[in-house]
Amino acid sequence: MTFFKKSFLWLFLAIFGLSSATLADKNKNQREIDAKRAKRLEQLRLDWAAAGKTYGTCQSGISFSDLDINNVRARLYNTGGLFWKGAGALYNVPQSGTGNAIFAAGIWIGGLVNGELRMVASDYGPWELWPGPLDDNGNAPADCSVYDRMYKVNRQDILDYQDTGVASADLADWPFELGAPVIDGDGDPNNYNLAGGDRPNIKGDQGIWWIMNDVGNEHAWSLTQPIGLEVQVLAFSFKRADALNNTTFYTYNLINKGGAQLTETYFAIWVDPDLGDASDDYVGSDTTRGIGFVWNGSDFDSGADGYADRPPALGYDFFKGPVEDAEGNNVGATKFVYYNNDSTQQGNPDAGDDAYRYLRGLWRDDAPITLGGTGRGFSDEPVDFMFPGNPPEFWSEENTDGAGTRNTPADRRFLMSSGPFTLDPGGEIEIVYGIVWSQAGDRFASVQQMKSDDALAQAAFNVDFELPPPPDPPRVETSELDRTIVLTWSYNPSDNNYLNSYDVFNPFLEDVEVDDKTYTFEGYNVFEYSSENDQIGRRIATYDVANGVTTIVDITDATTNIPIASQSAWGTDSGVKHSIQIDNTVNYQDRYFGVQAYAYNENSAPQIVNSAVTRVNARSSNVTSRNGGTIVAEDANGMVFTKENGTVTKEGKGGGTVTAAVVDPAALTGDTYEVQFYDAVIDDSDPEHPVHGTNYDIVNATTGETVFDGESALGSFGDLAPQGDDVVIAEGLSWSVAGPPGDALSIDFLGPASIDGGSPAFVQIEGIGDDDACGSGAGSRFGCDEVGGNNVYGSFNGQGNWIMYHAGPGAEASIGAYAPQDYEIRVTEVGSYGSFRFQGDHNVVWVPAEVWDIGPTGPFGVNDPSDDVQMVPDLFADNDGTCEFAFGETETDPFGLGWPVTDRIYAYYLNDGVSYDDYFNTAKALVDGDASGCPSGDTDVRPLVDGSGRPLQRLIWMMDPSDPNYRDEMVPVGNVIRFYTTKPNLPGDVFTVTTEGFGAETDNAEAAAEGLDALAIVPNPYKGASDYELSNLSDVVRFTNMPEQATIRVFTLAGSLIKTIGKSGPETSIDWDLLTEEGLPVSSGMYLVHVEVPGVGEKVIKFGVVKKRVQLDLL
Repeated sequence: MTFFKKSFLWLFLAIFGLSSATLADKNKNQREIDAKRAKRLEQLRLDWAAAGKTYGTCQSGISFSDLDINNVRARLYNTGGLFWKGAGALYNVPQSGTGNAIFAAGIWIGGLVNGELRMVASDYGPWELWPGPLDDNGNAPADCSVYDRMYKVNRQDILDYQDTGVASADLADWPFELGAPVIDGDGDPNNYNLAGGDRPNIKGDQGIWWIMNDVGNEHAWSLTQPIGLEVQVLAFSFKRADALNNTTFYTYNLINKGGAQLTETYFAIWVDPDLGDASDDYVGSDTTRGIGFVWNGSDFDSGADGYADRPPALGYDFFKGPVEDAEGNNVGATKFVYYNNDSTQQGNPDAGDDAYRYLRGLWRDDAPITLGGTGRGFSDEPVDFMFPGNPPEFWSEENTDGAGTRNTPADRRFLMSSGPFTLDPGGEIEIVYGIVWSQAGDRFASVQQMKSDDALAQAAFNVDFELPPPPDPPRVETSELDRTIVLTWSYNPSDNNYLNSYDVFNPFLEDVEVDDKTYTFEGYNVFEYSSENDQIGRRIATYDVANGVTTIVDITDATTNIPIASQSAWGTDSGVKHSIQIDNTVNYQDRYFGVQAYAYNENSAPQIVNSAVTRVNARSSNVTSRNGGTIVAEDANGMVFTKENGTVTKEGKGGGTVTAAVVDPAALTGDTYEVQFYDAVIDDSDPEHPVHGTNYDIVNATTGETVFDGESALGSFGDLAPQGDDVVIAEGLSWSVAGPPGDALSIDFLGPASIDGGSPAFVQIEGIGDDDACGSGAGSRFGCDEVGGNNVYGSFNGQGNWIMYHAGPGAEASIGAYAPQDYEIRVTEVGSYGSFRFQGDHNVVWVPAEVWDIGPTGPFGVNDPSDDVQMVPDLFADNDGTCEFAFGETETDPFGLGWPVTDRIYAYYLNDGVSYDDYFNTAKALVDGDASGCPSGDTDVRPLVDGSGRPLQRLIWMMDPSDPNYRDEMVPVGNVIRFYTTKPNLPGDVFTVTTEGFGAETDNAEAAAEGLDALAIVPNPYKGASDYELSNLSDVVRFTNMPEQATIRVFTLAGSLIKTIGKSGPETSIDWDLLTEEGLPVSSGMYLVHVEVPGVGEKVIKFGVVKKRVQLDLL
């Protein structure tokens, strides 16, 4: 119960019958208590002075800061107390709701110095910690107010600094010299150099750090001497779409600078929880998890701070306490005690002696806590933890005796302590705890959900809070069109999901034997909400990667044995999008939306990790009044600019495509764009062998502005800008940039060259002499019209009745890895040399053909010989030995026709630094110098060849010996067979996209005049209410179809000006609360509204008002 509630209670009693004699007795008792405390405090002063010491003169800290990055708003104070300091309590969950989960909390520390009790404690004040550090002698600052500051840094502050170089005040002033933790980035662990790369170690997405001491003044609450304790605190939290979004964490570093050993020491978390309604709380503990918790004692949590029919549960967990067991394992909590808000032996402590008893698990009269009932008198069995039963089991407040007898729910206090331990002079102890808020279907389910959620918080601690950061929330923009709202979303290069690149290691899988240990971007969810206060909303779309990952159901509580399954992904393999259009909206009515990214890892628990939801609101509106008068092109909505409709043209050798789809007609420029591809270095860690790739920019060729810079991808995640559908949204267009995967290009029997089935495009492009490979001598012309060459791969289409085929898996299985390079086999008089790579002595022989890498040429392309690279045709003989390139083997005919075939040909590159001439001359000299003409190539030839891979393999020629053109020799000189691969987008490719005729026209005087004519006030007349009012205590009307600049003046019919409203901004509507310039409500009646739009004109609107009828409800 809060002090305000108590004050009202005393007032009620005073007014309605509490006798003056009773009040006098109460006052007398309090005066006696105060006198005893004052006497004891004076004795403490004398004892301290006798020891040659003086108290500091510090005032209690006045600074505060809110931990508010996630669904919790927790107010922190520089006093040792948390969440309350003489005013309204603030531990709101959810932030936007009215429910308050904790009234007050703080830390209690108690121990013995030479047998004398020393305490740091308080409930509601006076507090016993003051701002600032202690010096090496344990002295407090002369002026503690100098240190009365709490340093708050968000993860976004750090990202913004990295983007802009501008630091927030607390980021710039992070007090490393006082002990604030720092991640070293400049190589010097003894400084804080923000510009050099040092960063505050805030652990979560938000951190607040402050420092206190217990020597700053006298201990007027515990009535003990100071310990000489310096306390450094880091409070932090995570913004996530899981249980950590409802959790806050606290790290306390305790340093003994008092010069004396502190023994029999306990550290405790003290809590006055007040979970919603203060009068109906239960508390409990879980000894297996080290949790102390509060939950609701009734099914309905009433009151202004209550949670109605879904009471939550809230747990405290010592993740790291000051005590270890014999094996060195951290023990966490060792006692859990609750007490009542009264003066009984189970009630409020009177100074430090009582507080120290509670720390040790004793009642105020030194009686032990015992099993059952209320912990006193039910049994003689001492226990360390009260109410450890899992509700409604025994022993819990729901079942105090094993027979189902319930405690009376009431205003509870509890302590969760850890000890005893010893803190030596100069000794330092770190303590970490968390507060977990959970809500399920009812009060019992909330307790179970809290225990499940605590498992995630514990797991986070176990990996030192090095959690896989969730995807950053998308950056969402709205476009408000006529009866349509468009949402688009994207990321900045500093965001971890820029261009959907999120790929983060899950530390929980560090020691798990699985192949995939990273969460990878999977998709987006889009939500609509009923209002700004709606925390649940409804999912209206999911756009996910088309990879077979669709619906995911996570089992979230494997560590707690509590089966709670929940669907966490709703994918359909739809493909990723970055926009959504909502049609048929009501203009100028608020709509509320949210967009969330999510990532997936099948081996993790949970499998899905979500970003926070980015929420926006929008009002669809007429666009005519915008930007000096706007006209949206009639055919713009739904338009896709493509090669097929003539709006996209291309130059270059690549085989990719570019399209641009309109997502926001109002943002279309009508300009011409270029998508420019260029060579980029991906990795230069080996300067002699840098890794290259093809990157691209999108440039507005009309203005010269780069609207998408591919280098931003390299800077953000170290790779090329991705290619695919809907890669980036810029200037109202969704850009899709795609190229085929590396493969053997195929000839489709039903159409042009493609990679969708068909026959590999291994074609004859030149015949003997001047014969046309696609001429009259061809068996057919398949391939000639499709790719400009006659298909010979398993087909009798060549000049003469011969076929090129393969023995075993052919070149189509290997050539794709070398795309976009194309290759040729040329039958020449000179020929080349190869070795039987896989057989015998690897003999070197002359081969009547040459193999060439001709670079990216493409179908119908003219080869540029300047980039041709001659290769080595190594061989494999099936039957006729390895001393010549054989033509005539019949047993290896792959078709079983008994036709003669050649040895297999494999194409290999030479090693770096070896020219083909050197190779040829070496091989020729070796063959010419060998009496058998069949030398081994092991020593001289094979070391020159790079045997790591081959684009062409197992190729053979075969011929029908009955054909009149049959020759008992290799395919005749002059024949050239070309091997085509698919072509991605290549450096030098340029796509030109023309949007002329589709751009939104601005500064159109006719449209501006039309917009002024459509300007209105809604509703008109106002009849006591409007759709824009959030409560019946407000009066709101809305001016619609407003331009950027306007002045609104409201007059009475008598001509008196009662209100002037200036508008400057892009919004197309503005609200008026029906108050005059003096803040008075307007009366019912008629008014004249004059709207002046600079450069356009003016308009007068008659406006009627009928005010609400107000009825006073008097007792």
